[in-house]
Amino acid sequence: MSMAITVLAQRAQFHQLRLVDHLVPSSPLYQETLRDMAARFVAEGASVADAQRRAYGWLAQQVQAQASLLSYIDVFWGFAMVAALHPGRAHAAALGGASWGANSALTDFLPPPAASVIIK
Repeated sequence: MSMAITVLAQRAQFHQLRLVDHLVPSSPLYQETLRDMAARFVAEGASVADAQRRAYGWLAQQVQAQASLLSYIDVFWGFAMVAALHPGRAHAAALGGASWGANSALTDFLPPPAASVIIK
């Protein structure tokens, strides 16, 4: 679990840097987005200066939210790869360390692990 938290933090930072690379202040879309958000905040009662600050803050929140989502996707795929490489262990880990014993109640609900095929 602590490894997942570490990976989440590192990947969020990575994705945030990559996303910020695509924010170009001279871009018409960038300027239009900030202008639209500032207008929205003015309509909600903020002063023009405060609305501009809030628009930049809103944009920063959007970048952070996207970076966080992408980092969770990365961790999910990492766990999926581990589960694909170790299917029996993944079932046991997901169920709190349960095993595939003959008397296990898990055999009633889950498929058995894939058997090895030996070709002669």
